[in-house]
Amino acid sequence: MIKPNLYIIAGCNGAGKTTASFTILPEILDCKEFVNADEIAKGLSPFQPEKVAFEAGRIMLQRVDHLLLEKQNFAFETTLATKSYR
Repeated sequence: MIKPNLYIIAGCNGAGKTTASFTILPEILDCKEFVNADEIAKGLSPFQPEKVAFEAGRIMLQRVDHLLLEKQNFAFETTLATKSYR
């Protein structure tokens, strides 16, 4: 059985995490699942993603749980700035 990989893309705001992820993950790491609350929010409300940030975060966590249960390779990005990482 092959163990799945979890890729954590971390860095400060504006560092280019999302931009780099769209190239590095699928092309170099062969990772096709990128879970990103900001991108989810843009999908829910393209003109006001900040208004659905909480909902997007909840959806992101549900997706992460699903991918873990399915033992899938995936990545997510973070600034590691919130208390939940301490």
